[in-house]
Amino acid sequence: SSGINAEYGQINNTTIAIQNNERSFDASYYNRLIVEGRSLYKVSKNLEAALVKYEEAYSLHQDSKLHKRITTIKQELKSREVQSYVESSMKGSNSENEEIIEQYNNLVINAKACVESGDLTEAIELYKEAYKIDPSEKLQSKIDRLAEQVTGSNEDGEEDVEKYNNLIREAKAKLKEEHYEDALILYENANEINPSDKLQKRIAKIREFLENESENENINDNVNPTNDRDMNKSIAKTEMDEHCHNLVESAKDYEENNDIESALDAYREAQGLNPCPYFIQKIKDLESKLSINDSAGNEKQETELDVEQYNQLILKARDCLNNDNAAVALKLYKEAYKRNPSDKLLKRINKIEIKLAGEIGRDENDHNEKEIDPEVKEFYDATVEDARAKEDKLLYDEAIALYEEANELIPSEKISQKIASLEFRRDSENDNVESSSARNLNDFSPSDKTKYNELIVKGKYAQK
Repeated sequence: SSGINAEYGQINNTTIAIQNNERSFDASYYNRLIVEGRSLYKVSKNLEAALVKYEEAYSLHQDSKLHKRITTIKQELKSREVQSYVESSMKGSNSENEEIIEQYNNLVINAKACVESGDLTEAIELYKEAYKIDPSEKLQSKIDRLAEQVTGSNEDGEEDVEKYNNLIREAKAKLKEEHYEDALILYENANEINPSDKLQKRIAKIREFLENESENENINDNVNPTNDRDMNKSIAKTEMDEHCHNLVESAKDYEENNDIESALDAYREAQGLNPCPYFIQKIKDLESKLSINDSAGNEKQETELDVEQYNQLILKARDCLNNDNAAVALKLYKEAYKRNPSDKLLKRINKIEIKLAGEIGRDENDHNEKEIDPEVKEFYDATVEDARAKEDKLLYDEAIALYEEANELIPSEKISQKIASLEFRRDSENDNVESSSARNLNDFSPSDKTKYNELIVKGKYAQK
């Protein structure tokens, strides 16, 4: 409210100045429109409603800052409409998205081919179709540049484009017929209408060939039969270079659209035509990127699966606890712990084990101890005491062995439960050690293992 009051104050000061210098208007209503418009624009992000408020305020008072804000909002709305169109066109199944991307790429490739052949008008139409699918500044720049070439080449631009295309087609036909001088004249005429570096390079190659052929004729009246083959090779190499260039441009477009596989295929084909270190490096980079994307997708899928299984186990365990089925709940919690170990879950497991041990203990109190031999009972108690001492030192294997020995003397559900609990802890700690270090606790010498366990116990007590 303080911010709004401050804004009201600022607007009121502006209003007073306006009323003193310009025609009077409803300042209170104007101020309210400005504040509401700002709230809709900045807080609610409701651009349409904010624009209505600002335009109404502008009709009351034509302020330059307000006009700029209205223009900014209109631009944002236009940008949002374009983005909404792209998103809606890209919605649907994966196959539909792939078809749209393929359609876009084909339009761009065909447009580039039209530019190469000199059919600029058709190239513009194809680029416009591609722009409808995915608007971008780069594509708009290409369209504008081609339009300037078409309209700026001559006042009769359309006639010149048609004439240029006819000249290019005739020149190519003359080349195939090996009428090189006629082809040269046609290419030169086309270059006068629409000059380009590629066309000039082709003209230079034909001239170079004709000059070499003329020199050979001066030396020997007999025409060297290899000249025609050399010319054909030269022309073929030029066309191969152009094809390689088109492949690279297509690969870049595929990469921009995140179609890594198609980009990789294009670079591989270009490498086959014109081997070079750049293509080799691009192929390696894209293969690495494709491998990372695949592995990331697999890891994500596995992680989602583990999380789903973990959550299901936790929910089932809670249901069992609510139904007073602690034994089954304990098994489910242990399964969940294997998938995602945590201190909280381990504490819950320990509580359930203590609860179950207490229930078993109450049942055993009813057992008639008079039937047990006093000497056996004494040895049993000593064995259990030794087992507890080993357990305190985290020597689980030794503790388990002693508990099993005691359980043979006097079978007890409590001791059996204790053994199962220690085995679970031992396995869990071994798993944690293996995942966090390359060296396993079982690889330690007995003295190192004892020392390690003592340090762990001291650390736990220090933590408490």
